[in-house]
Amino acid sequence: MRKRKFNRRYFPHILLGSFFLSCFVVLNYDYVSSFEKQNYYQIVDGECTAEFMPTTWRSNFLAGKKWHVGHLKIPSCPKGETRLTVIIKTAISNHESRDILRNYYLKVKRKLREENGIELSHFFVVGYREDSTVENADDIIIGNFEDTYANLPYKTKAAYEYFTLCENKEENQNEQSTLIIHDDDTWVNVVEIVKFFELGKSGLPYNELYGNHRLEVSVENYWMDEKGFDINEEIWPYSFWPNYISGPCVIMSSVAAKKISSSASEFDIIPQIPVEDAVYTGILRVKNCLKLGRLGWLYNNHQKYCVHTENQIEKLQAKIDKTLSSLNLL
Repeated sequence: MRKRKFNRRYFPHILLGSFFLSCFVVLNYDYVSSFEKQNYYQIVDGECTAEFMPTTWRSNFLAGKKWHVGHLKIPSCPKGETRLTVIIKTAISNHESRDILRNYYLKVKRKLREENGIELSHFFVVGYREDSTVENADDIIIGNFEDTYANLPYKTKAAYEYFTLCENKEENQNEQSTLIIHDDDTWVNVVEIVKFFELGKSGLPYNELYGNHRLEVSVENYWMDEKGFDINEEIWPYSFWPNYISGPCVIMSSVAAKKISSSASEFDIIPQIPVEDAVYTGILRVKNCLKLGRLGWLYNNHQKYCVHTENQIEKLQAKIDKTLSSLNLL
């Protein structure tokens, strides 16, 4: 019986395949090992102790006072046994993005109510500007701050304040409530999120945040240099941020959201940190002993649920049209 000789022409293909497989393994190992370093806290006798935190962030910085952004206008609060609240951070001038997202969420709303018993509500949060106004709609939250890019920490705080205000109403005392905060150039697959977490049956783990993990991010980086931002070492003395969720999209339970919102009210130094997602889902997450949850085991698995289109309105529309078409809602 003749032995089959190894065909050497396949060797480059095998070598290339081995290279890509090795890269895949290394990337995922690095992701998991970085992921495991997220917890700089301990829970002792049910109490959260964040020893990693600088002294500035360990106790109430305002000593009994509260940092409150406030609102100039708020819509009616969501109601329902199982609520999924989506708050979109948007600029006053971004009318087209709001129209696209508004149409998307209104179409998905009925499906989730009829098939899952979930009450989906969406809202847009903006600030104010002297030279322009936002449309008069029942899904607009206007915060008491100037609507500029530099004021994103205020905008994020206004979103948490509105959500907490509604959740603290007596008729809304329900741990099955879920919050999603995202940018107006981000596609969010709410139907797949409902399926993944089995919302309507169980709900999110109360102590975990979900989205695109930002692991071991240096405080000094290209983006900070490009924007001309700097961080006072008295506010954050370390070279790296705690692991956090990238700003375009974060998913959490109402319990986690209220903890972050309450802690944020203790620190009026937050606007001095321009990387607002590193503050709310990094520093304040660790302070409250909250974890980063996984949306799967691959490092980029979040893209099944949230995609940041980076101000590409056509890409946002295409993602939404594809989603609506797959749901027979287009």
